[in-house]
Amino acid sequence: MAQTLQMAIPNFGNNVLECLNEQRLQGLYCDVSVVVKGHTFKV
Repeated sequence: MAQTLQMAIPNFGNNVLECLNEQRLQGLYCDVSVVVKGHTFKV
């Protein structure tokens, strides 16, 4: 029978979200921008 290995990575979810937010703030992976009265919104 196969053994199961479990491991915990503290704050994994928070770390992933923090990295994704940094990428969002840098404008990475943004495919669409909406312009309204001269103001650009990345969506």
